[in-house]
Amino acid sequence: MQKLFLLICLLSGLNLQTASAQSAAPDSMFLWGNQDYSAGRYSEAVNRYLSLLNEGFESSAMYLNLGNSWFRLQQYGLARWAYEKAAQSDPWSADIQQNLNLVRLIQTDKITKLPQVTLRDQALSALSFFRYPMVAIPVILLSILALILFFLRFHQRWSGWKQNAVLVLVWVTIFIQLAATSYLYLENLEDHGFITAAQSDIKSEPNTRSATLFQLHHITRVFMISRFGEWVHIRLENGNTGWIPLKEVAFLSDTLPPQVAINEGSE
Repeated sequence: MQKLFLLICLLSGLNLQTASAQSAAPDSMFLWGNQDYSAGRYSEAVNRYLSLLNEGFESSAMYLNLGNSWFRLQQYGLARWAYEKAAQSDPWSADIQQNLNLVRLIQTDKITKLPQVTLRDQALSALSFFRYPMVAIPVILLSILALILFFLRFHQRWSGWKQNAVLVLVWVTIFIQLAATSYLYLENLEDHGFITAAQSDIKSEPNTRSATLFQLHHITRVFMISRFGEWVHIRLENGNTGWIPLKEVAFLSDTLPPQVAINEGSE
């Protein structure tokens, strides 16, 4: 009986050590990637971050560092994809927004946006105030203040106008939070991505033999209309449409950019 008890304890300890090692492995890989980046080994850093993403580990910090590594490798389209993925997880990060603004400055294609005609476009325009990261601080402070005052009203003998003022503040805070959440939801409602190839020929049909309608360059933002095999039907912000090979664009709905998965599979 004593031997059985010792065996159970040994197996339990082994399971705990295995679970601990598994949880520590992503952190170690992330740190190794950071060390590779600091040492200028940007390709090695990219491989480490991608291996973590491929295993299902995601974070805004990882996407940010991945974008920085690709930026150093002058793969600006992939860098923007990574920065945008980081912004999805942490839309109020000043560092992420700063890097996004930097990579946008490199964009060579000048796309004139069509007038806002849909309800979604009009709603985004009305809520565009919430796209700026500095808005997060007053919103958070207002939320904390409203929460504190809401609970204090149950313990303090305030007059009627004070209680009404607290309720108004609470409702205003809820409205602001709903507006900010709605903006983030509408912004990501339509799947969009970015050209990752240095130069892409946009075709009239999903094959290489069809006519070239126009050319796009890395970083340019495109919207997905549909997919057909290894081709994607895209739309630009100016309304132009065409077909592009899947390996030359990365969408935010992708866990990994298609060309990265293709390269890994071909090795």
